[in-house]
Amino acid sequence: MVATATFAVLGPLCVRNNGRRLPQAGRRQRALLAALLLRARQPVSLPAVVEALWGDRPPASAIANVHTHVSRLRRELAAIGLADRLVTDCGGYRLHVEPDELDSTLFQSAAEQARAELASGDAVKAVAVWEEAWSGWRGEPLEDVPRCGWLEGEVVRLEEMATAAREDFADARLAAGQFGTVITELGALVRQSPLREGLWRRLILAQHRAGRRAEALETCRALRAVLGEALGVEPCDEIQRLRQEVLRGTSAAPRVVRPMQLPPGAEDFVGRVAETTELVRILTEERRPAVIVGKAGVGKTALAVRVAHEVGTGFRGGQLYVRLRGTSPSPRDPATVLVELLIALGVHPHAVPDDLDAQAALYRSQLAARQVLVVLDDAAGMAQVRPLLPGSAGSAVLITSRVRLVETSGAHAVHLDVLGPQDSVRLLASIAGQDRMTAEPLAAADVARYCGNLPLALRIAGSRLARRSHWTVGRLAERLACEGTRLDELRIDDLEARASLASSYRALAEDQQRAFRLLSLLDAPDFPGWVAGPLLEIGVTDAEEIVDSLADAHLLECAGPGRYRFHELLRVFGRERAQDQDAAGDRTGALHRAFTARPGLAAREEAGLPCRFAEVRLPDHGSVQGDPLTFPGTERDRAVAVAGQAIPLGMTALSRGADHVVRSA
Repeated sequence: MVATATFAVLGPLCVRNNGRRLPQAGRRQRALLAALLLRARQPVSLPAVVEALWGDRPPASAIANVHTHVSRLRRELAAIGLADRLVTDCGGYRLHVEPDELDSTLFQSAAEQARAELASGDAVKAVAVWEEAWSGWRGEPLEDVPRCGWLEGEVVRLEEMATAAREDFADARLAAGQFGTVITELGALVRQSPLREGLWRRLILAQHRAGRRAEALETCRALRAVLGEALGVEPCDEIQRLRQEVLRGTSAAPRVVRPMQLPPGAEDFVGRVAETTELVRILTEERRPAVIVGKAGVGKTALAVRVAHEVGTGFRGGQLYVRLRGTSPSPRDPATVLVELLIALGVHPHAVPDDLDAQAALYRSQLAARQVLVVLDDAAGMAQVRPLLPGSAGSAVLITSRVRLVETSGAHAVHLDVLGPQDSVRLLASIAGQDRMTAEPLAAADVARYCGNLPLALRIAGSRLARRSHWTVGRLAERLACEGTRLDELRIDDLEARASLASSYRALAEDQQRAFRLLSLLDAPDFPGWVAGPLLEIGVTDAEEIVDSLADAHLLECAGPGRYRFHELLRVFGRERAQDQDAAGDRTGALHRAFTARPGLAAREEAGLPCRFAEVRLPDHGSVQGDPLTFPGTERDRAVAVAGQAIPLGMTALSRGADHVVRSA
């Protein structure tokens, strides 16, 4: 089937495919198409077609005319790429239409979803779904089609469906506190359907809840007059009781809203048993703020949602979920977030203060009256998070962030690292299939290693294998082996490892970005913080401060006291940025300064030993803290990496100096 086909009956009859529209036909052919669409995917008998076109007074040539109309409709459908949609079936005709191609079916599905959202307590989400559903209506159902026989009844059914949906939409707006909007909408609807008491009741209720008592009483009077003149009856008992509430001024507060905003959890979630147990305990037993901290793509959101679903039933007031977009170019403003959260908790929009402190106070008051789990995903820092924290022990908050939120009072931090090798392969298997991993265990391990065991990269790799069932695992491993194109391979649909890493990089200051780029050029398995000094041509203290800030942002990992390392994909990303932003001479010069500093430092540390090992003396670039006796041994692997990187760059003197460090170890 062609995915771009659309069949529309909620307004003028319209059929489109690939941008081409079915030609405007005569009134009988439009009635034929409407009849087939209203019973889409079902055979419509020849007598039923005749009735839909002419009612109970068909002409003598009706059957022959139907055959002519059907033939013409088939040709026109084929001309816009919809051949074979209209078939002869059981002595009649059947028009094949996929459920997602017919606007009335899409509307009914959306209406069911909106009603379910309201039933679960998420009125704001219900309103959003209703608004999207109603955007598909273009007028009265089949307003340009002549109606005869049962076709007239089907159109009436669509009109009744619309009226019932309008009432349910109004209920959602009432629950969300959108009184002004619903009053305007219902005012127009009662004029169109003056005998529909359900619409009148909701209008009176909205006016009452909005504090517009005089208007509510006037609406009651108008309804009584309409019903008395048209039918000679009084309004129903429910409206009579509502009128008494308005007269007494008694509260007509909406039912307590229980937001249920958590997104669905990942079906292929793997590992994290210890972290999950720890977070569940903190949130349920201690009710303390919990923070999940880790680098981009490490699975913070997946873990947070997993834990939130596990503990969610213990928070009877519901769950709030906000994506703060802390690593995007425009993190969300806490004031805007507070407005959304207050409305989700049932506060009328007009009752939300303009001042941030007043909003936060009202928000804490709302949470104090109930038990709510608040999930704040991707926080930029404490300034963004602080106004959104609950003020009482009944509610709890779970935060994810790429930076350490050290000021979160009483918070418990869980530092999330990459998956272990076995769990990494398990994640690949859960997406691409266990049989493929079992058949090529070494290749599966290679894929996990090239992904740096990073969950985001593993999900992308697994998804690529799942989509390309003809690929072997080894083929993907070969494509990932090349460092220069690895990040190009790690993208599929809206998932991209490079984009995730770039969001952290963009948040850095210019000097931090330059340090990140130049440090990534080092081939050593890890490096001391002072090495940023000669790289950037700054003092050791400033260099170590910058390196520590990169570690705080999880762009570097601590490898021991004063030592740091890159995650493999972050190193690859850093080298891409260096290639794009730093001239070749600048990169080579930075490496020369770093390599020069290392043997010079080794010689200086050697001066504190009882005997001499190193034979080179190079310029002074700083000092380190520690025992000189341990320096040669700890630097041996790094010196090997220096020699291996210096030789291809033509720095033979430096490679010889590094060799002395190796031999001294």
